[in-house]
Amino acid sequence: DVISNATIKDLRMTGKALESLEVESEGGWSGVVHAQHFVWGLTGQESFCIKNSEVGEKLFRSGAAEPEWLWARYRVRMNDLLPVQSLPQQFTVIEDLFLPWTHGNLMLVQRSLNETDFDVWVRIPHHQRFQKAYMDKIWQEISLCLKKKIPGVELECQEMPESYRYEYDVLGPVRFPIYDRVQLQRKRPIKGKNVFFDSPETWTRLDWTGRFDFQTKLINQIKGVQG
Repeated sequence: DVISNATIKDLRMTGKALESLEVESEGGWSGVVHAQHFVWGLTGQESFCIKNSEVGEKLFRSGAAEPEWLWARYRVRMNDLLPVQSLPQQFTVIEDLFLPWTHGNLMLVQRSLNETDFDVWVRIPHHQRFQKAYMDKIWQEISLCLKKKIPGVELECQEMPESYRYEYDVLGPVRFPIYDRVQLQRKRPIKGKNVFFDSPETWTRLDWTGRFDFQTKLINQIKGVQG
């Protein structure tokens, strides 16, 4: 069953077991959801963003972990069709192998639906997420590096990262966070008997294959508990 346009108002714990969720939907069904097992798909920061509830405090009693890094996306248009057509669908660009693989020194590039448009993903510090001057600087690094690696290409930034255009109140916590392992250990969620966590805080990789592998193990873990 799917409950659309719904808000989690509260949850009920009995000892270490999650007993139920109180859900309120807009113009639809509202009430209490019971289950034998629960999979929580929100990070600590996302859980604390649930308004007028104590959900975050109940599931993340040590508080929410703050990401150290994040993956930011720049949409780039390459105007010279000749070298662009020969580029693969996905490729990685490293400016200097011996420098940290962050900022404009490492780019994960993926062609979009338009054959001249590419999504360029770079890893930047989380505390710089909403700093426009900093993201402009990163764009300059991206542009210089790609022009050097792909001679003759002309670049145009079609779209800056979302945090360049919107404030935190609109975007909320980052979608593709990278955490410091020590802080993540200190800010771990509760060890409930029947609640399992499936979010970037528990994944080892952020790509679809990594998420699928983790969720396969999670399903097997739930089946083991049931057995």
